Formats: sequence, structure tokens, C-alpha cells
Amino acid sequence: MATIDYSIPTTVWASARTSDVSSTEAFQLKHTLFFLGAAFIILLLATAASATNDLTGIYGGVVQYDNPEYDSVAMLDFTYSVERRQFAFYHPDSTDKRFYARIFAQVDLIDSRGLVVDSASSLFSTSAMTLSDADKAGVRLFDRIQMFAKPGLYSARITVIDAASKRKGEVFIDKIVVEPAVANRIRIGGVCLAYRVRYVGNDARDVNPRLVRNGYEIIPNPLAVYSVADSTLAMYSEIYNLTDSTVTDSDPLQIFYAVVGQDSAVVRPLGMQPLGRPGRSAAIAENLDIKGLPADNYKVRLIVVDPERNQVDTQFTAFSIMSPRSVQSSQPGLAGNDPYDTLSFKAKVRLVTYILTPAERQTFESLNDSGKVNYLTQYWKEHNGSPNSKGNATRREMLRRYNFVNALFSNNMAMDNGWSTDRGRIYMTYGPWDERNQYPAPRTGNPFEIWHYRSMKEGKVFVFEDISNTEDYKLVHSNVDGEVFNQAWQDRIELEGLDVF
Repeated sequence: MATIDYSIPTTVWASARTSDVSSTEAFQLKHTLFFLGAAFIILLLATAASATNDLTGIYGGVVQYDNPEYDSVAMLDFTYSVERRQFAFYHPDSTDKRFYARIFAQVDLIDSRGLVVDSASSLFSTSAMTLSDADKAGVRLFDRIQMFAKPGLYSARITVIDAASKRKGEVFIDKIVVEPAVANRIRIGGVCLAYRVRYVGNDARDVNPRLVRNGYEIIPNPLAVYSVADSTLAMYSEIYNLTDSTVTDSDPLQIFYAVVGQDSAVVRPLGMQPLGRPGRSAAIAENLDIKGLPADNYKVRLIVVDPERNQVDTQFTAFSIMSPRSVQSSQPGLAGNDPYDTLSFKAKVRLVTYILTPAERQTFESLNDSGKVNYLTQYWKEHNGSPNSKGNATRREMLRRYNFVNALFSNNMAMDNGWSTDRGRIYMTYGPWDERNQYPAPRTGNPFEIWHYRSMKEGKVFVFEDISNTEDYKLVHSNVDGEVFNQAWQDRIELEGLDVF
């Protein structure tokens, strides 16, 4: 690709995953101004904003491998990337002249009830000869964390922490639909768009083994954003169920590639490649020609045909081609990388729904849409927790809360109504809880959870109950003035033995 320098640095990384990988090397990737501009902007559009003083420039994604060989589960492949210069470098001892930084990352898999059902983590380090070298712009670090999941609807939170400074950042991934594996017919799985895919075998040196799958090193592009200057798009995928008892000869399968528009009309046919039957499954990788395609939203259409069994499977994977100049000119507010400027008017209103005073709300609702836009601009100027710093810290925090509750508490397919639930309202109003106790299966009654805000004056408590058993938790008790109070729940909290009720 024209916009990526894939040179492997001399720095050797050590990496470890807490579950099944003991050590690895890390990989550094240098981006041009295009990727730091356009792609990072798209990151901010697609993911949650970080809180004040947290790490930024984190992006992540997930690829699902639903190979029937995994039986009743699918492998979820979470990849993330961070900008190296944000991390604190230090001397671990006086005899080593190099500077080191250590990065911890954790993926929490969240089910449709908002409960964390699995977690996996990694820890790796990098080094630089000088602090100026460590502060070079455009150097990004890639890693991958894997876990298995049963069929269901999930979301995920990727948390990255600088082990030295304790600064952290988060990325939310919603609508991870894990479906039961399909057997006995041809099936495409694990489609991953990438900056680069190359075959390195299983014993390659100077390669991060956690970025290698089936002998292919995959430098993923979770945002699926490419530049108008790029000439190729790298893609990795797997094909399952290549053989069964009905296959009698070795006729190859046929793999058809094409770039299509949003209406699925073919924009550029990319030909056909044969695929043999090396076993039950096979990995395929291609560099697809996107040279000259104008900035727009597209999809890669992948069709696999099994002529012997008269079976076909088709997969569409979305990607975007962008011009940095057009992005900057069409969204001038993005020049400061402020995700607020990318929100719809409706979303901007939702940010202030729970924090306007009654008088402010009355004034706001009396205005037309143009007046409301001006009101919000002035409101955030007057409510800025860090007026001397870049951006608006208070607004960033509200946006973080908004993204958080939509990821965890939404109950619609769009995953955008969590803010309107009782749990969403309380979180957006009071922020993160100090302690959250979940009781998904009490001996009698309904599932419920209790949030404690111990750091607030006299301690605040909120109890939410799934009264209808539809995962729509309602606020049933609180000791906060103006909220619902229920003496029976207060007595249960004071007794502490909640699981016996």
C-alpha cells in the first residue's frame, strides 16, 4: 500500500497473554499523514471517546471464525492498535541504556444482559534508544487477543492501560452476532480486511506470532479505511466444509472477487481464483486492486462456488476509501479530532438531556432547531471542566458516558437506546459507579443489580430490577432525593444477605 511503511524496526518486543500465549514479539507500523488524519478521524466516529487525560488514538475490531471444527463455539479475534508515543518510557535499570514502555490490554466480552461473560488480556513492552525516538509520530503498535464464545448477541470493551503512567483508554464494539456454525455445506468465515497479508510460514522470525494465522501474517485494518492513494486492499478469509462424504473427486472450488457499491452493483470485477481441497478447511489471502477508485463507501463481495456439490456462499465486507482533504473540508470541526462534531443533532441533544436544570430545559425546549444548536454551543462554552486545555473535558466525559451506556444497556438492534434506559439515565447523570453488584439468578424474584457510589456524600445507592424478565432493568430503589425509594429494598440492602431472598 502506498500509505504504509511496513519496515520492521530493530526493537524487539516481548509480549504475553494471560491465558494461552506465553511470549511473543511485537510489531511497529508507521502511518503517513493520511492515516493519522482520515483514518484516525473515522476511528473517533466509530468508537467511544476516551475520558479526560486518557489514552486516545486507540482503535480495535473483531473477526469471527465460526469453523465447525470448534464445535459449539466460535473464535473471536480481537485486534487493536495504539499510538506508541502516548506511553511513558523509562529506564528499568541503570545498566540498560534503552527506554521501555509496558502496555496492558484486556477484552471484556459482554452479553445481551450487559454482563461480562469472559475476559482475556495481554501484556507487552517496547523499547527505544532515546526519548526522542520514542516520541516519533506515526508509529503504531498492533496486537491480538482471542477468546471463544457460544452463539448469542454480544458487545465488547477493549481497555488499554499504560503500566507506568496508569493512563487508559477504551474502545467499545457492539453487535457481535455469534451464530451457530454451519456444517455440511460450503461456508465463508473469518473475513479480515488488512493493510498487509503475507505468507510467512510457522517458523518466521521477526514476526509477531499473535498476528499470524494459518501461516499468514495479518496486519489488520479494523476500521476498513483506505486512502485514494492506495493501490491494493489486502484480505484474509477462511473457507469451511470443503469436503464431506459426497465429494468423490478433486474438482477445485471457484473463488470470485469483486468490489461493489452500497447498492451491491459491481463497481470493479476482480476475477476468479481456483481453490483446491487440502482438507476440511482452507485459508485464502488476496491483494485486491482498488487503484483509482474514488472516495466512497464500498463492499468486497466474495463468492465461493462448489461445482461438485452445487453449493454457493457469498460474503459482503464493507470498506471506505477516503481523501484526507475532502474529510477535512467537509467536516472542519474534525480538525481538532473532537468526536462531538461528528454527532447528529439528536445525539447532541441526548448528551444534555439529564444535566440541564429545569430552567435550562424550559428555555431549550422553547427554541427551534437552529436556536437549539446555538444554545448547545453556548452551553458547552459555559460548562467546560478544563477551559485552558484543548477541547471540552466535560463534554468529552458526557460523550464517553453516552457511548458506554449505549454499548452496555441498549436493547434494540441498533444498540443506540441505552441512554434512555433507567441504568443509562443514572450512569449519564452520576458517572461510573464505585461498585456494581449483579444478581442474575436470585433464589426467588427477578434478576437485579445494585450500584454503589460510595465516594459521594453519605453514599448513594441505586437498585435496578428486571421486573419483566426481558433484560429491561427498572430503577426500583434509591436513597437519592428525587428518585424512587422503597423501604423493603432498603431493608434488604442493610441485611446484606441478598442472595437468600
